[in-house]
Amino acid sequence: MASVQNVRNVSDDKDWFFANKPCGVTSHRSERDEQGFHEWLMNQRSIPLTICHRLDKETSGAMVFATSKVAAGHLGSLFQERKVKKEYWLVSDRVSRDKTWTVVDKEDEESPAADIGQNSLYRAGGAQTTFEKVASHKGLSLYKAYPVTGKTHQIRKHAVRSGIPILGDKIYGGSSFPRLMLHSYSLTFPHNGIDKKFVCPPSRLFEDLSLCGDIDIANWVVAFERREILFPDLVHSPDESLRLFHQETGDLRGDKVGPHWILGWWKEEHPTDLELEKIEKCMTLLGQKNWTFQWRPSKAYQDNPEMVRKTHDFPLQWIFQEGDLKYRAALDRGHNFGLFLDQRERRKWVREKSQNLSVLNLFAFTCGFSLAAARGGAKRVVSVDTMSKYLRWGQENFQLNQLDPALYEFVTMDSFEYLDYAKKKGFKFDVIICDPPSFSRQKKSKKVFKIEKDAVPLLKLCSESLVPGGTLLFSTNFEKWDFKKWRQFLQDKASDLGFQSCEASFSQWDHELGEKNAHLKAFFLKKA
Repeated sequence: MASVQNVRNVSDDKDWFFANKPCGVTSHRSERDEQGFHEWLMNQRSIPLTICHRLDKETSGAMVFATSKVAAGHLGSLFQERKVKKEYWLVSDRVSRDKTWTVVDKEDEESPAADIGQNSLYRAGGAQTTFEKVASHKGLSLYKAYPVTGKTHQIRKHAVRSGIPILGDKIYGGSSFPRLMLHSYSLTFPHNGIDKKFVCPPSRLFEDLSLCGDIDIANWVVAFERREILFPDLVHSPDESLRLFHQETGDLRGDKVGPHWILGWWKEEHPTDLELEKIEKCMTLLGQKNWTFQWRPSKAYQDNPEMVRKTHDFPLQWIFQEGDLKYRAALDRGHNFGLFLDQRERRKWVREKSQNLSVLNLFAFTCGFSLAAARGGAKRVVSVDTMSKYLRWGQENFQLNQLDPALYEFVTMDSFEYLDYAKKKGFKFDVIICDPPSFSRQKKSKKVFKIEKDAVPLLKLCSESLVPGGTLLFSTNFEKWDFKKWRQFLQDKASDLGFQSCEASFSQWDHELGEKNAHLKAFFLKKA
């Protein structure tokens, strides 16, 4: 008899930690600037875990980690002795004539002719996989795979040899698709006299093959499900906020802002009726009724973008949360609803580090960082922005959280001018947050700011306003310089600007999975 755990996200056990790895994530760290699923889990759960096996980056599904060295050794032996039973699901746009069959490789042979059919013989040491056809729909077929061994890309190679290359398998000739349609469905192994079975329900795309027929919808579903697996509490909370669709979905962006979803169409051409129908269908599929849609062409975009409403009662203002902090969302006050969600982890850092410190928030917008610092117990919080309407919005956010705005400083001023003013007054800060725009032009003075030109003088002024050992949190969305170039630039300039170190702050996984193409580049610079 098996003890079955049916888990969509994670499950903690005394000896084991079961998790559902999303597609597109490596099992463990592969490059300096990219976390693996293993590292991400330990960071999120604050517990040590030992990785006992791995899945390909593009494969989703069941993984098991050990919570102790003893458990790791035991599980490692079970894998080595082939006592762990594995079940995978895969989809192909090719149809097999057989219902079940087995593929067997000769020992240590990478590309043998496959032995296909129910009478295949097992050769000790060789890779072996049994396949079973389960369902078909309009040229697409669902199969189950039962690998006895665990060779690299074993199922993918054996699928090709069986004439059913996996949908989305770029390496082994599968048809183009938003993801590799291979999922680790379950792991079963003996433990204390019973079989322990961990089951990971698959993506909606496996459960309904008809969804695979539309690449756009499939792409949106894949993007949403990654967040659903990684951030279940945020996705299903009626109050929390999260990025749902990012640059991996092409022209569509989407944020969950409390109970409401805000979708943006980042394309010069207005969406066609067909594209709008697809978006409507996807929202229905994901069970979301409270959503609105914005067409946001960069050339014609102003503070009041054209909006195509998909619900009759969608509000212009409402309250949402990030953790236990409340914010006012508004669609009638400018081009952003009121908070940049890609800074969530850094706001958390500011809150944790601000106790009894002086904090300066430049380019403050609606003062999200300032609110985090105030709630974290900062003794002084200064918010600086050229737009008084955004600072008033920030004061509203303070009031929502029972913090008296009169106890904090909100300064309508250019950030360069404030830093000059602070230098003359001898103001020093323990923490400075500097998240400037890539480009801006002041209406009155006609002064133009370009990050690639003005970064050095801005950083120098920030350094001069920090106490020894103070920290500058610097971030930018400037797209012409990638993460690597920004880091090298800051490291090269750090010493001359008075900083002793430059530490990268990795992207949140609801935005980018790696730093190479990240929109937001963030760094902590420590004052010498």
